[in-house]
Amino acid sequence: MFNKIASAFGFLDTVAPPPPPPSTEYNWDDPTSGAQQPQAAGTPAGGFAVKKVLTESEIEAIKKREEEERIERELAITRKKAEIQRQLEVEAEARGQFAKKQKAEYNDRVVSSTTWVPCTIVGVHLDDGPDKPYYTIEFEREGEKIEKQTMSERVRRVVVKEVEKEEGVFVGENEVEVEGAKEKEES
Repeated sequence: MFNKIASAFGFLDTVAPPPPPPSTEYNWDDPTSGAQQPQAAGTPAGGFAVKKVLTESEIEAIKKREEEERIERELAITRKKAEIQRQLEVEAEARGQFAKKQKAEYNDRVVSSTTWVPCTIVGVHLDDGPDKPYYTIEFEREGEKIEKQTMSERVRRVVVKEVEKEEGVFVGENEVEVEGAKEKEES
């Protein structure tokens, strides 16, 4: 009785829909199904596609091409990061500050008052206001990596030169000498 009422209102179609009509597609599990086996373009009359087996040299060529594409993507990412870092450094210099990850030199008075060692700005702190920043820097002293906070008076900018080569753009510190490369100084 419930089935008659549910069927009259269409509830059975929602709860238990009728089975779909027989498929016209080829059933790979049942070769006796009524539909024809599909044939791909260029397939022999028997209906079976022929797969090409790659040779070792073709496989190596594919691997080499994929590796070159991966290296090119990584180089593009590196170039973009360097461009963004340079832009951040220019903006920070306009404010009279250093940017995070910027290469600089630190006056390491532990060694002597005239010793300037290469360092990297790890953090920029504006707790005392934007006109009095202090920095967390990272540098090496006697082979030991040191991280410390310092005032802006003990940190100075380094002149960075951009070296252009066919393989890409390489950025180095101070005295960058590469044979056969064009150099241009960046401010």
